[in-house]
Amino acid sequence: MPGATPTLKEAVSDRKLRPVLMAWATRLHNEEQLEFIVDVLDHKPPKFLYQTYIAETSPKLINLDAVKFLKPIRQVVTRDGEAAYAKITRQLVEAGDEMFGFLKGTYDLGKDGFLVSPEYQKHVSGGVERDPKVAAALATLQLTGSKAQSFEPLLKVYLAARTITDAGEAYAAMQKIAPKAKLDVALKATGGKSIADMEAEALAVKNAALAVKLVPAIKTELTTAKTYLTSALATVKTKGKPKNPVEVTRMFTSGRTRMEKLNTAYVKAVKLDKAFATKNATLAAEKKKVDEQWAEYRKLLGLK
Repeated sequence: MPGATPTLKEAVSDRKLRPVLMAWATRLHNEEQLEFIVDVLDHKPPKFLYQTYIAETSPKLINLDAVKFLKPIRQVVTRDGEAAYAKITRQLVEAGDEMFGFLKGTYDLGKDGFLVSPEYQKHVSGGVERDPKVAAALATLQLTGSKAQSFEPLLKVYLAARTITDAGEAYAAMQKIAPKAKLDVALKATGGKSIADMEAEALAVKNAALAVKLVPAIKTELTTAKTYLTSALATVKTKGKPKNPVEVTRMFTSGRTRMEKLNTAYVKAVKLDKAFATKNATLAAEKKKVDEQWAEYRKLLGLK
């Protein structure tokens, strides 16, 4: 193989690499263009090239500029017949150069480029299929040769990391090969998580565990508030609102104090874990009932 990262010219000239190149071109629907280039470089007879790729009835008609190539070449053949084939040799070579330039743009650039293609990657790995996630990252970063070889094991460590520390070390090492901005895009292409996502998930797990620890305190405060409000509501409904403002304030303060303790613990748990209410549905339902009791109690006392 002509080097770790062959140019299009080297790849076309290498007969061992040609089938790989053809497989890539076929996947991208450029097989006729590549076949034309190969046949021109192999000095196939002008008549064969014309009848195969240029004539209007060609079985492999290529996408060439009609004004610059197709029409002038066809005119010569129509006018001179068999004698024309000797005259169009230079034009066919120029057409090959034109097609070469067209294919080179695809070969060199973007995620569809040949050097980052699954066909070439399989070839350089001795026929072994590369991990699709690795291939996706290499294609996004357009890494080839030694850089690709250095990057691949680091990416595998990152994707299979058991701890954030392991992932962070692999992530830092990968940044020595590819810029952070491009690396993050490549990691997204693999379906893998970014360091930020991993840290956020780890924090979420940690906070959820802290929220669980608040459940006993919430239950205690819930019971205290419920017991008080059930009794206080019954009293107000039976005896009515006290006439003495001081007594009204005392009753309101007693209820507010209990509700503040309950709300402080409950809100803290919800902030730690957004799914807290869903995970503790029964507790959340009881909390809602107590909130309704508190709202009714305040209304009966004439206070907000």
